[in-house]
Amino acid sequence: MAAVVASLFTATTATAKAVVAKEMYIFGFAASFNDTIVHFTDIQRVDSTWIDTRTDFLLGRDNYSNQLRNYIADKLKMPHRTCITIYANKRSDIEKKYIKMMKLYNSSYNKSKKKKKKKDIQAREFDIRYINQNEFHYSPINMSQMAEQLTDEAIKAKKAEAKKAKKARKLNEAEAKKQRKAEAKKAGKEKNANGRK
Repeated sequence: MAAVVASLFTATTATAKAVVAKEMYIFGFAASFNDTIVHFTDIQRVDSTWIDTRTDFLLGRDNYSNQLRNYIADKLKMPHRTCITIYANKRSDIEKKYIKMMKLYNSSYNKSKKKKKKKDIQAREFDIRYINQNEFHYSPINMSQMAEQLTDEAIKAKKAEAKKAKKARKLNEAEAKKQRKAEAKKAGKEKNANGRK
C-alpha cells in the first residue's frame, strides 16, 4: 500500500496570519496496512475553516482527519484506520486531487492500458468504500486560539526584527564614527607632515 505522507504545521514567520476562509472543499481518505479496504468521502464544502495566509495551509487538519477516524471507528466498527484530509480553495482543484487519489486505488479511473509494474500500487485489488455526505459530514474547527497564537508570534517576531535592525544600525553608526575618526587622524598627520616641509 502506498505510504501516506502527513504534513506537519509549524507557525514560524512574522507574516503568518490565521484567518477564516469563506469556503473550503474537503474530502477524506482512510486506509489500513492490515487490509485492502479504503474509504473515500464525498467532496464536501465546509464553511468557516481557518487557513494560514502565508501557506494557505488548512489549520486543524489533524482534527478533520480525527472526525473521519472517529466516524469509521464508531459507526463502521473499523478502528485504527489511517485517515488524511485533502483540501482546496476551489472545487475544480479538489476534483483534480480526488481523481488523482482515485487513480491510485481504482483501476477503472485509469485510461492507460500500459502494463502495470509489479511494484505499482494498482497491482493490488482494493475494496473501495464510499462515504457520502448523508452518512458523514465534516464540522468546521474553530481555530481562533491558533489565530491568537500566530498573531502573538508575529508581534514577537516583529519586535525581534526591530531590535535586530536597531542593533545593526548602532553597529553601522559606530563603525562609521570609527572610520571618520581614523580619516580625521590620517588627515591631521598628513597636514602636519606637509607643514614641516
